[in-house]
Amino acid sequence: MNSHYETFKDRMPQLMPWTYAGATDAEKAKQTAWHARLRAETNCELHETAFVSREAIILYDRLTLGEGSWIAANCLVRGKVEMGDHSTLNCGAITIGKVKIGNCVRVAANAQFMGFNHGHARTDIPIYRQECTEKGIVIEDDVWVGANCVICD
Repeated sequence: MNSHYETFKDRMPQLMPWTYAGATDAEKAKQTAWHARLRAETNCELHETAFVSREAIILYDRLTLGEGSWIAANCLVRGKVEMGDHSTLNCGAITIGKVKIGNCVRVAANAQFMGFNHGHARTDIPIYRQECTEKGIVIEDDVWVGANCVICD
């Protein structure tokens, strides 16, 4: 086998977390250590069966992942994010702000949840100086969010 295949094979759970179900003991140990690091660094609740790619950007105020949920490589998770059981963020998905995702939700590649908004009520001051709002986004159970969708607060 060529080295490219071996590299890809090693990265498969990061890129396609559904393959983690057949993970080796070594990969499971890496994921357990990654969970411990995330728990130690900030405020999160991760079910032992949840998968968080080490190639995702995780900058959250609060993160909750339910049973069998996963976050793939190249995702950005920032803010107050809660995912129920068996819900997934595929490669490149972005959650920013206050985002609650129910159970059995599938989020396709590059979908974006912007759980905040820039203030723009005043025209006498620049938009970047206006307060942001954060009502949040709630995605109910059993939803498919297609590739490249953008859902705003």
